[in-house]
Amino acid sequence: MTIVYGYACISALHPDIKTGGGSTLTYINKLPLEQRGDYLRAKARANLKALPQLLRRNALNNIGAYRLPDSLLPMADLGYYDIAEFYPLLRECGEVANTYNMFLSFHPSQFFVLNSATPYVVDNAIKNLNIFAQILHAMQLDNHPTLLIHVGARSTYPTQKAACDAFCDNYNLLSPLAQMYLAVENDQSAHSIDSCVYINDRIRIPVVCDNAHYNKKSIQGISLRDSIQFALSTWGSRMPKLHLSSERSPDGAHAHADYILQRDLDSVLHGIGDKRTIIMVEAKLKDRAVQKILQG
Repeated sequence: MTIVYGYACISALHPDIKTGGGSTLTYINKLPLEQRGDYLRAKARANLKALPQLLRRNALNNIGAYRLPDSLLPMADLGYYDIAEFYPLLRECGEVANTYNMFLSFHPSQFFVLNSATPYVVDNAIKNLNIFAQILHAMQLDNHPTLLIHVGARSTYPTQKAACDAFCDNYNLLSPLAQMYLAVENDQSAHSIDSCVYINDRIRIPVVCDNAHYNKKSIQGISLRDSIQFALSTWGSRMPKLHLSSERSPDGAHAHADYILQRDLDSVLHGIGDKRTIIMVEAKLKDRAVQKILQG
């Protein structure tokens, strides 16, 4: 079994290396119009200078996957600067990732809802997903990157199928790059693994199974192992990806624990079997949690 472990955005082992420095819209709107671009450019440049440092540290810690923060190029959708300005720096980051055979991804926030019933929300999701895809493409990565989102809305549609159909229909509005990188993940409230099965059947995008979301919203007759095996089967020749987390309080609201419980690790590894897989660890202590797994 070959497992590549990764984590998301912020390093607990190297908190001084920050790749997601951004701002708030409230602060940006207080700046004179002519200063906003320069302010955001400086943030973006600092993030892209820090990213190669962090990727090298990750490699030294045997961490082979990393989720890029949404704010790597902060507020790029507002148009205060051109992403193309940063292509050389993005290419440098990609060269470091390629040197260490690193797998990079984005997992945009829950505010980007591709199947929303509200048109401007869909337009915003499409715009930003296209930007994230543009960033990934500019890195010229050897390992196919992933742009991961949840299915999204459910209550505004009459049926689960209708919600999934809206996702598939709006997928066709994305840029070819975004379509090439997009994957879909089950969640703990609206769309369990069966929604992902349906979407994969329609548009053939890869599926990420999250064990904690499965445990919160499972489907009768479909075990975690079945869900993982299905998800792994959707990646074709690419190395598949799963999410692994433990709940801080199993009976409370969804919140990640500091580290991964052994029973959760065991259940996911059992589901994987002998297939080469990327496991993205979602834990409060980030790469410290990955380190603990690697140290056994």
